[in-house]
Amino acid sequence: MAFIDRLIVVTEPERPSLELTRSLLGELRPSLNKSYAQIGLVSINRSGGGLSRSPAEMERMLGVPLLGVITPASEVCFQASQHGLPVVTAYPSSIIAEQIRTIASRLQ
Repeated sequence: MAFIDRLIVVTEPERPSLELTRSLLGELRPSLNKSYAQIGLVSINRSGGGLSRSPAEMERMLGVPLLGVITPASEVCFQASQHGLPVVTAYPSSIIAEQIRTIASRLQ
């Protein structure tokens, strides 16, 4: 019996991470009652490389809806951490802040 409303799995769009995510989802799904839990996926692309899977490929491979993608923004994240602030507060007009807001809106 699950006591959660939503489970968000965070992964990277590279093959090894997606294979581990698929394994994790396979382990979790039997213990989650569909009426109690919705599973969503967030992809964090830290490398920015061209070998990543597309959002559609990720959804197809994992069978889970992709709530959003967070693209590389190391400088913005570093500067926000130096100020002790979340990115969405320190740099509200940045691309990464918009991506985080989009994901948050999809959770409502």
